[in-house]
Amino acid sequence: MSPTRIVDLYRRFGPLVYSRLRRNLGDVEAAAEATPETFARWIADEPNPDEQSLLRYLRTLESR
Repeated sequence: MSPTRIVDLYRRFGPLVYSRLRRNLGDVEAAAEATPETFARWIADEPNPDEQSLLRYLRTLESR
């Protein structure tokens, strides 16, 4: 995946990742720190990243 595509995905979905982490962690700073790593893991695990695959990934994390 090209760096441009990754940047585009992060701009589009980064706020969603952050808001879900903030809600689940209950801590603004922890959510801010976890957002890039969570996003990177999703991108690495998902060959065709889109909103639905991200939501599935976040639900999987939330159920752990």
